[in-house]
Amino acid sequence: MRYSALRTVLLYFALASVMSGCASSGIVSDIQTSTVPRQVASDGTYRLSAEDKALPCSKINGRIQLRILHLRHLEHGEKPSQISQSMRQTTNSIGVWSAPDSTAPQTRARDLALLVAYNRRLAELNCPTFDIKADLANRDINHIPSPKR
Repeated sequence: MRYSALRTVLLYFALASVMSGCASSGIVSDIQTSTVPRQVASDGTYRLSAEDKALPCSKINGRIQLRILHLRHLEHGEKPSQISQSMRQTTNSIGVWSAPDSTAPQTRARDLALLVAYNRRLAELNCPTFDIKADLANRDINHIPSPKR
């Protein structure tokens, strides 16, 4: 367990340094606009924007993988250490996550709606899709979600 905590802390440090370095290049704004579910309808479904619909399969795959890993960690991971919480606050300030408290049920519901919409878009593009339910239930921290045919 100590190894996974160290791995998480190192990942946050790497992510924070990359994101802070990319802030002026527009990459952070791309991440902010693409990962924050803004198009959730009253029925709970996510409506893809024109920008979302223009994404190629590879970008959609990456976004789905990150969102699944994030949600899976929230559900099955250990409670974050003080260092991890500090790194989370840093990444929140540069817009990497959708909300400061991503454990909130409404945020989880929006994230799931986004996953379903992106997965549906992959199917529309005849790209391999994800088994979202199975990938979220997988507790192996080394398992990276991947699309299946």
